[in-house]
Amino acid sequence: MVRQEKSQLIIMLTNINELGFSGLVQMKCYQYWPEEPFKKVLFENFSIENKEQIQISEDCIKSKLEVIYLPTNESFVITHIQCKSWPDHDVPNESQVNTINTLLKEIKEEREQANSKIVIHCR
Repeated sequence: MVRQEKSQLIIMLTNINELGFSGLVQMKCYQYWPEEPFKKVLFENFSIENKEQIQISEDCIKSKLEVIYLPTNESFVITHIQCKSWPDHDVPNESQVNTINTLLKEIKEEREQANSKIVIHCR
């Protein structure tokens, strides 16, 4: 979808694993990008390399990912922002105002640089 829509920004509002209603840790999202800078992963027909990673707040991480679509060798860069404190099955509370403000500021800055569609996901 990101390649098809030429999106340059992914907002991820979840952790990879979270504590579920049952009290057990559940996988919420597949780790489709390398967390460590300068590492690569292969995911289906894509090679994804983490070119840069910045801690933008206590619980938000911004990464620059180089994605190569292997069948055509097409390359593009995506900004990936993960907000790890977004509550599962809920909305943020007052104590998370700073996180939301940071997230909105980063989205605004990224949109000023590249006016593309945004992909937002929580799973």
